[in-house]
Formats: sequence, C-alpha cells, structure tokens
Amino acid sequence: DVKKVDYFGMDEPGHEAGDRRVRAPRVVRATSNAPRAVFSVGGRVYDSELGVTCHWCRQKTVETHVTCTGAGCSGARLPLAFCGMCLSNRHGEDIDDAVASGCWECPRCRGSCGDGCVTCCNCGPCRKKAGLTPTHQMIQLARAHGFDNVHDYLVHRETGEDAETIAERKLTFPWGKW
Repeated sequence: DVKKVDYFGMDEPGHEAGDRRVRAPRVVRATSNAPRAVFSVGGRVYDSELGVTCHWCRQKTVETHVTCTGAGCSGARLPLAFCGMCLSNRHGEDIDDAVASGCWECPRCRGSCGDGCVTCCNCGPCRKKAGLTPTHQMIQLARAHGFDNVHDYLVHRETGEDAETIAERKLTFPWGKW
C-alpha cells in the first residue's frame, strides 16, 4: 500500500506553480515492502541493503571501504567510511594501505593540514560547514593542473605550492605516514 504525502505544504492556497517551484508529492513506502536495489555499473556493485555508504560520493557499494578509527568520529553515528575511488581521487591515498594501517583517520577528523587547507575533507557538506563552496567533481581539473587528487589541488589554488611540497607537508602528520 502506497501512502502519498504532501511535500512542502503544496496543498495550501498561494502555492501554485506560478508562485514558486513545485515538487511532486513524495511517495512513502514501508521499508518491509521496499525492493532491494542491486545493480552493477563499471565494475562497482551498488546494493541498497548490504552496501556501505561512502562519506564523499554517498554511494552504497559492495567493495572495500576504509572506516575511520578516530575516537570522536561521527559522534553517536557509525564512524565515517570511504570507498577506494574517492579516497584516491579526493585525497590521493591508497585504500589498501589505509585498511592495512589499522589506525586510519578520516580527512574530516584530521582537520587542517596547514596553510591553504581549512579542512582536509573536501566533500560538499563538510566544505559548506566550514563556509566554503562545494567542489563538485574536480578530479579532471586537478589532473589537468598536474595533481593526482582534489585536496592537493585545492591547497595549491590557495598557496601556490606544488604537489611535492604538499605531499611532504602531509608526511609531517601521523596520518600522512600511510
């Protein structure tokens, strides 16, 4: 049985299509009736039930993820997890090395790595929380400028430092060793 729910009070007078953007009514289904979505695209298996959600891309995939071991990560929620593609493209780290370390700390828990870096996490919500604009998908732009990840490219845009200097700076932190 499907229950339709009014969304944003669209049934109230004065909320016609000409007044503002109109959204279709939200359809709410009981979770027990919701079908499990499983599909594969480009070698990645997406699974709405068994997949792990990546903090950056927000995709629920069945693949290797690394989970933050930071003491205060996410408060009452589960610690943040990251997929290999995002970890590589957004921060230049290898998923296998991060998992093997056994003490991996996520970019959100790291805070800043120095000049030009307000927060190491460059996901949209964390950047907005820090008063910065979201990056969207910048890996191609970063690569076009000689960087292998978005974090280092963003630091470069602020400081003018090259990739090697930024990599050396990251090695000075405990989390930069893996």
